[in-house]
Amino acid sequence: MKNLLRKHLLNFGLIIFILISSCKSKKGIIYSDNRYTPIPKVETYHYKSPQLRQNQNKEKAIGLAISGGGSRAQYFGLGVLIGLDDIEVNENSFLNEVDYFSTVSGGGFGTGYYMSLLHNNVLDNYNSLFDFWKSNDRKKVLQEFLFKDAKPLSILKLKKYEKNRIRTPYPDLIDYELLQFGKTYNGKKIERLFLHHFFIPKSSNKNVKLPMFVTNGTIYNNGERLPFMPHIIDSIGISGSLLPIEDFEIDNGYGLPLNYAITGSAAFPGVLPMLKMRLKNKPDRVVRIIDGGAVDNLGFTTLFELLDSDDLESKNKSMLIVDCGGLGTEMREQNTDRVKLPALLTKTLLYSVDIKLLYSNSDIEILSSYYDINRSNVKRIGISTIKEKYLNLEENIDESTRKVMNKLKNDIIDGEMDWEDLHRDLANSPSFRDYNEHNLSELPMERFSEFSTKDIFEIFELSSQVITKIKIYPWEKEILILAGRYVVYLEKNDITHLAK
Repeated sequence: MKNLLRKHLLNFGLIIFILISSCKSKKGIIYSDNRYTPIPKVETYHYKSPQLRQNQNKEKAIGLAISGGGSRAQYFGLGVLIGLDDIEVNENSFLNEVDYFSTVSGGGFGTGYYMSLLHNNVLDNYNSLFDFWKSNDRKKVLQEFLFKDAKPLSILKLKKYEKNRIRTPYPDLIDYELLQFGKTYNGKKIERLFLHHFFIPKSSNKNVKLPMFVTNGTIYNNGERLPFMPHIIDSIGISGSLLPIEDFEIDNGYGLPLNYAITGSAAFPGVLPMLKMRLKNKPDRVVRIIDGGAVDNLGFTTLFELLDSDDLESKNKSMLIVDCGGLGTEMREQNTDRVKLPALLTKTLLYSVDIKLLYSNSDIEILSSYYDINRSNVKRIGISTIKEKYLNLEENIDESTRKVMNKLKNDIIDGEMDWEDLHRDLANSPSFRDYNEHNLSELPMERFSEFSTKDIFEIFELSSQVITKIKIYPWEKEILILAGRYVVYLEKNDITHLAK
């Protein structure tokens, strides 16, 4: 009884602490000699242009932003990458024409995986990223699961994180399970990635082989956006890592391991451990870095700045923004059950991100005008694109589809929804003949035109209901990859226009 009471008191105290902390303003300590130096601008003039890569269109600068959203963002974003690789432009794939990547949190998971495949020449053995996705090499050797249990109650492990008592530190999981570091492929070890693989100094003799890849974090203490670029790392004076693991020391920003840039970008407060970085000549000071979604969960701010600093004329610049947000089944009403602590913590932690997303379209309009990039050269796609598709077909909804829609609505309200059962129902559709619930993501794009309104409705609901989390079910992975590919299929004409 005492233990139960203690547990309830702890939960109550934790909720009060979070709510009060989020409401009160922080009083700064002001000294007359305090000289604040802002983080430097996102600029590319320090580095060789990614358009110097082989077979690139040097007259076009294309940027791609992929939002946060945990493993939902990882797999939906990866599905988009697979779809973009199947779009042919200028005798190249659209994906290969992308010069700049800007990602936030989970958006960096799938992109980092893709970059590791590129750097280690894995894709040289395949005609496309889609062919690799279907291969045994991917399924048996280069798997991309991130086995990390991350829940709101992980905040209770903060003391353990601070004392470095968590087994298999988060950056190590990123390195091995996402970036494939140390795995053996075709008799060779997969190499570790560093920022110097994506940012080549202009004075260097090295050739540019990869696009620029920027992950975005947030400075914990003052809320500054932190794009992980060498010149920005140097300006802060970061010299190494203290937490989640004391792992490395660097002479300059080029030596920062990519797994730390991804870790910092995806360090969701209270759920995943923040980075704690050492500073040069300041042994008693550190910089803590948390999830980039606290400032810009879509990653487009950094992307606008990257394109602005590119030497090409504004008319030759374009960008694609991938919104991995789940917008499916959140309804105004719910059942009468009491609100449980994990759900309350999740809502509390996500409110600031959700509010920023409400204004993201107007922010995109403002930045397009400010940086003089034609609005027709800026395209936003996402899971909501599928919703728009089935809403346009709503007049043609047949009775069987209407029945599924009504059952879904009632089951969600009653708290009895079985999403895996709905996934199996989709797999039994005639559109997925010869495929099953375990390989929906491998359906050829030519079959997408056969989707019924019911198929489209179920794809949207299944992909959008995946909450922001790290540990993911195999069937959720399958539907998210499929959804990402399908969105690219739906928007193929507009996306192709961005490369012209």
